[in-house]
Amino acid sequence: MATLTTANSVFTLEAPDVFSLPQILQGYATEDAFSVAQYELARAVMGVDAKMSGGFVPAVKEQDIVFQADSVSNAVMQQIVGVMETTREVVFLNATILLPGQNELWQFTRGILTKAPAFGAIKKNAEPRTYQITWQDIQPAGI
Repeated sequence: MATLTTANSVFTLEAPDVFSLPQILQGYATEDAFSVAQYELARAVMGVDAKMSGGFVPAVKEQDIVFQADSVSNAVMQQIVGVMETTREVVFLNATILLPGQNELWQFTRGILTKAPAFGAIKKNAEPRTYQITWQDIQPAGI
């Protein structure tokens, strides 16, 4: 039976230029784990004669991933940042996300880490850190 829980989700990140094995991400923030922003799928326009036209628009998909300040996955992301800064090249990523509660498996392909914090905000407690990966494609992969 499908549920709303995400506590049993598994996010596996592949970065062959950085790690020899896929990395299982963990230690998400209390209220946020990961999300993909809406993206433009099509563009609709109205002609002066009141006839609508439209067309498909290819688009990248931006995913935010939020880790607690003490998450070991911050080190995973910072290793990718380090390789990119050292080589001055992008590191291409692939990922899968298993959501057993929703009976879903998602495949993410040809991603690039596009945003990363130098470090998290330091307040009464160290704040969560948000990273952004921009994906070429995200598809359901069945379960």
